[in-house]
Amino acid sequence: MKPELLDAIHRLYDAMNRRDTAALRELGKEHPNFSWESNADELDSPGRLEGEKLAAYSRELFQIFDELETEIVEQIDCGPEHVVFEVRHQVRGAASGIRVDRSEVHLWTVRGDQVESLREYRTVDEALEAARA
Repeated sequence: MKPELLDAIHRLYDAMNRRDTAALRELGKEHPNFSWESNADELDSPGRLEGEKLAAYSRELFQIFDELETEIVEQIDCGPEHVVFEVRHQVRGAASGIRVDRSEVHLWTVRGDQVESLREYRTVDEALEAARA
């Protein structure tokens, strides 16, 4: 994967951790066709989001969780178009104060000079299989 695209992905994680909606908007302008697809097996999954729906969902997350931190546990290079990140989310509910830790795996896809998508998986093997497909 091109270093500048990998840098954009790291900047997105950083912007989410800082709750920086302006930085997220700027990244959205740089990569206007970006989409995010959550794990469809979850009851509260919003499915596939892009554009303004994705921006609105990010703002909603910042309201639901007064703490939201994503730690990169492992980064796996999968060639020029894919990278897999094993991550750990630590959140605290704004209303309840309850803290939750959750692990998931992110498959990032790029095309040309654009970050195209982020898809969530439960395991590294699932994400690697999707990257090969």
